[in-house]
Amino acid sequence: MSAWSLELPISEPPLSANERVHWAVRAAWARELRDTARLLVRHARVPRLERAQLTVVLCPPDGRKRDSDNYVASVLKPIKDALVDASVVPDDTDRHVAWSLVLAPPTGDREGRWRYVIEISEARPCGS
Repeated sequence: MSAWSLELPISEPPLSANERVHWAVRAAWARELRDTARLLVRHARVPRLERAQLTVVLCPPDGRKRDSDNYVASVLKPIKDALVDASVVPDDTDRHVAWSLVLAPPTGDREGRWRYVIEISEARPCGS
């Protein structure tokens, strides 16, 4: 079973579901994340999978208290969409993508940079 671990070249903090930002800012963020992830996945030559296990690992620079579920819509969803755009999976429904979002321990980056790591592997089909 093959697996791919890809680090996005993005270091800004992710948008949280709790942040009140203009819709255009949120849309631009999602588009950048989706396009970057699609390019990385294609460059890594991740093949078409009937079902993928996707783990998105967010590595914050500091140890402030955060809830991982605040990043599902702004981080996980655009990356799931990128898997469809890159033709890795036919659809981003749970039938084709099992997912998790993990907040890793702080990196201690003094400049406040975040790290975004996408881990993709083949998952068993639903119901098996």
